This record gives sequence, structure tokens and C-alpha cells, in this order.
Amino acid sequence: MSQSRLKKLFLQKIVPYSLFIFFIVLIFFAISRKIESLNDMNARNFMPVHEKYMAAKNSLKSNPEKAVEDLKILTKKYPEFPETYGLLAKYFFEKKDPEAALSYLQSGLENSPDSRKLKFQTGRLLFNLKKYAQSRQIFEELNEEFPKNTSVLFYLARSCFALKDYELAARIYSKILEIRPEKSRAYINLGITEVKLHFPEKALENYQKALKIQDNDAVACYNLGLWYSKNGDTAAALNWYKKAVSIKKGYAKACYNMAIIYHEMNDSKNAEKNYINAIDADKAYVKAYLNLADLYQKQESFGKARALLQKAVEISEDFRLSNKLAQVYELNNEEEQAMELYGQILEKDPENPETLMNLSQLHQRQKNYGVSRYYIEKYISLFPEKPLARYILMVNEYNGRDFREAWQQWEVLDRIAPDFQDMKGYREKIFSRLNQEQFAF
Repeated sequence: MSQSRLKKLFLQKIVPYSLFIFFIVLIFFAISRKIESLNDMNARNFMPVHEKYMAAKNSLKSNPEKAVEDLKILTKKYPEFPETYGLLAKYFFEKKDPEAALSYLQSGLENSPDSRKLKFQTGRLLFNLKKYAQSRQIFEELNEEFPKNTSVLFYLARSCFALKDYELAARIYSKILEIRPEKSRAYINLGITEVKLHFPEKALENYQKALKIQDNDAVACYNLGLWYSKNGDTAAALNWYKKAVSIKKGYAKACYNMAIIYHEMNDSKNAEKNYINAIDADKAYVKAYLNLADLYQKQESFGKARALLQKAVEISEDFRLSNKLAQVYELNNEEEQAMELYGQILEKDPENPETLMNLSQLHQRQKNYGVSRYYIEKYISLFPEKPLARYILMVNEYNGRDFREAWQQWEVLDRIAPDFQDMKGYREKIFSRLNQEQFAF
């Protein structure tokens, strides 16, 4: 090739191509500098909020009021910084104000809708608030984005279980175990779900698998206790409950279930001991208070029952405790105290069914038949098909000498519960009185 042709080729093809490459490199360099400049700017903007956030976070324990105020200010100045909302939500949840916590999480998601951490925190809080359908929806959305995230799957399964979608919950727990076969809690929850699905043998197998992974898992031992108790082996159940308590001191549910078994075995000493252990572990364990009070009543230890329940009603506002205490007052011939306590319950809950029935029976024993009728009729307006209420009203009208009304209630009772208690005996009594009235007329 001649020198002139090479020169021509160089000028026509190589030089333009080289210039093109040069300009591309130049443009790329300019864009890189611009991005670097923007990143520097963002970093400078981010640093103040991050520093202030960390300062507030570090002072939450030592000066919570100021820290919370500082965090609230940050949400206004930097609404798109999600960590602030998450920390405020955590603080208020720990302070037992879950609605405030939820409000901050929702505000955070409005400003940072793509924040995965806030979504997870919101779903978990909704689950704790027993808003299971909403919780499930959030974890389903997260699961679409992170199909192998076992934390997301775990809460999704729990939400499905709470909504009684046991089959789906079981499939999700199985999926978790495919991803993380060492996760013992998934085996336990799968076992609990299989009990609901009426697969007891599969449930037992999964509880045992959980113990193979972690032999000191108190929850697995507790559920084995439940399994054996349900299947009639109380000795094995007691052993597993005892093991659960030996691993986890003050395991309230295990103590309570042991107490139930001992109570049914008429072993009052061990029943009392375990009810007390359950109450010591959980001061608001209403069922433990009620059952221990029943135990004391059967022993006619009314003073013990009264002291126990007086302490309980100071801790919990559960009306079952107040009603039980009022009944103990009655048994101890302290009817004025019983009346006062029943009145306090009805001030807070005018339609409390247990109180209405107890008051009716108390007034009936005092021969205040009109007052007794008022309370039992109010109960019947709430539960018209309850046989015991109709029986109480029938007896009240008979004792109050309104035999026609007593007969009407007998007929209702015969329709809804023909084999109820000694109603047959009252048939003859009422007929006899009605015949006497007719003869006297």
C-alpha cells in the first residue's frame, strides 16, 4: 500500500474514530465528576441528621424526654429519614403505647414507602396488636420481594395461624425449614399447627425434632407436655412440664398446667404450690387466681380466697376476678360487701352477664323477688336461650307466688332444655299451686 493511501486512510477513518473515543471518555469523566459531586452533597446533607439521630438514640435511656423531643423535631426537619420513625415507634411500644408506635410507623411509611425495615416493624407491631389481617398483608408484600427471608416467612406463618388458615401456615413453616433446617422454633410452630390440623403424630415428631436441635428448649418441652396431657398420659405430661420449668424458671403456663393436673388428681398441696408459682411468674394470670380461689373455696378457706382475690383485683381489672371475690363475700356471709362490689362492676359494665346472674340469685336468697326478677330478665334479654337463667326466673316467680309466670317460664325451659336439672319436680309444684288458686277462686 502506498504512502499516500495510508495517509488518506488515517485522515478519513482513524482520526475521526479516535476523536469519537476521546469525546466519549471526556463525557464519561464529566458525568463521573458530577455524580461524585452529588454524592458529596448528599453525604454533607445526610451527616447532620445521622449525627443528631445517633445523639438522640444514645440519650434515650439517660434523658428520654429530651431524646424523644429531639427525635420528633428530626421527623419534621428530615421526614424522609426512616430510622427516626422506627426508633420513636420502638420507644412508645416499650412504654406500652402501641397506638402511638403504630402512628409513627405509618407516618414513616408515608414519607419512605420503600423502607423495608419500617414495613417489617409495622407488620410485627400489627401482629402484636392482634390486627392479623393487616399484618398478613404487609408480610405477603415483603415475601414477594424477599421470598427466602425466614424472618418475613415466620411472621407471615404466624399471621396465617392467627387467622386460622392452618394449612397455609403449615406450608410456610415447612418452607422455612427447607431454607433453614436448623430453626427449632419452626419445628415447634409446625407441630402446634399440625395439632390444629388433627395430625397429632406429625406434631409429636416435629416437637422431638426441635429437641434434637436444641435439647434445652423450654417451649418444645412445654408443648410436649400439652401433647401428652391431651392424649391422656398425665404422668408424661407432668415430666415434660417439670423439665420446661427447670429450663425456664418461672414458666407461668407450665406451672399453671401442672397445677391443673394436680387439682384434678385432688393433690391440693401440689396444685396450690403450682398455682402460686404461676401467679408469681405472671401477676396478671387471671385463670390461676380463679382456680386457686376455687381450691380454697372447696377447702372452705374463705379467708385465703378473699385475701388472694383482693390482691388480684388490685392488679387486674378483669371482671371475672371481681365476680369471684363477690361470691366469696357471699359464702363468708358478707353480703353487703358482695352487693357493693357487684354494683361497682355494673357501673363499669352495665350488661356484665355473670354479675347480673349473681345479683339475681343473691336477691332471691334475700327474698327480694322483684329485684331478682329485674336482674335475671336483663340477663335473659341478652341470652334468651340460656336454660339456667330461665330456671332461676321460674324458681324466683314460684317463690314470689306468681305461679302463672312460673308456669310460663317452665314451658319455655321445657322447650329449650327439657332435661334441665329438677325442672320436672317444679312442674308438679306449679300445677298444684295453680289448682289451689283456681279452687280458691
